[in-house]
Amino acid sequence: MHPLRLKDGTTIASRDELYAALGAMTNKTFSTHCDEKKNDFASWIEHELSDKFLAASMRRATNKEEMRKALFVAMFR
Repeated sequence: MHPLRLKDGTTIASRDELYAALGAMTNKTFSTHCDEKKNDFASWIEHELSDKFLAASMRRATNKEEMRKALFVAMFR
C-alpha cells in the first residue's frame, strides 16, 4: 500500500488518517486534490485500500464535510 502524499506535505496511510487530515485541511489543499475533474482521495481509497464502495461515496461528496461524513459512515459499517 502506498500512502497518499498531499501538496502541503501531509502523508496519509489509513482511512482514519484521511478523516483527521480532512478536518484540518485548508480549502486550498482540498481543492488541489479534489475538483470537478478529479478526486485524489477517492482514487487512493479505491486503488490503495481496495474499497470501491467508500470511493464511490467520496466521489459523490462535494466538500470536505461530506467527504468526512462518508469516511465516518464507512468506519462503522
